[in-house]
Parts: sequence; structure tokens; C-alpha cells
Amino acid sequence: MINGLRLAGFLCITGLLVGCGPSATTQDVRTSIGAFNIVKQEIDSLKATIDNPNWQGQYNPIEDQVQSALSSLAKNEKVVGTPLEAEAKKLLELEAKAQQIYNSPDATREKVEEVVNEMVAVVEKMDSMM
Repeated sequence: MINGLRLAGFLCITGLLVGCGPSATTQDVRTSIGAFNIVKQEIDSLKATIDNPNWQGQYNPIEDQVQSALSSLAKNEKVVGTPLEAEAKKLLELEAKAQQIYNSPDATREKVEEVVNEMVAVVEKMDSMM
């Protein structure tokens, strides 16, 4: 009985010390999963903003956090040299394109929406690769 309790205590302490690795819901941009989770969350938020019928272009829907999370993801050691790196760079290009369209004098909701839909498609592709 005492040996069983000692074993259980040892296993619990070992589990606490070793940990379980990064969580699938982490928001830590130092990990590829965390950076991707932030990217996904921000792109989903961007899509919801653009789809909102009350949004008329009165404010820039693209958050600064998107670009920093994308940069962190593209530079992450687990992503560099993989197809995810190419997709992250593609998202960075699309984000810059969306910013350029939004800041241009002939910006329309449809143009911004088209780029955001491309971004959503890339994020969905990346999600299947993670």
C-alpha cells in the first residue's frame, strides 16, 4: 500500500516537472502553435468585421497583431523550411495587399473582402497542415 502511494506521488511529481508540451490552445507566439492560434483568431476576427453589414470602411480592420504573429510564425524554427513557412509568407503578402487596398483612395468593401477571403483560405490550408 505504501509503495503504491509512493509510486503515485512520484508519477505525479514527474508529470508536473516534465509537463505536457505546448497546449493546442496556447497563445504564446514563441511556439508555432501559439503563433498560428493568434493568426487564426485575428483572421477570423477580420473576416467577421468585413462580413458585418455595419462596417463601411470607417476604421482599419487589420490589427497590428496579425503581422507580428505572422512574422513570428514564419521565423519559428519548427516552421522554417517547411510548407508552412511558404504559407505564412503568402499570408504576410496578402496582409500587406489588404493594407494597401484599404489605404488606397479607390478602396472598396469588395476589394478588401476578396483579399480577406484569400487569407481565410490560406489559414484553413495551414490549419490542415498543423
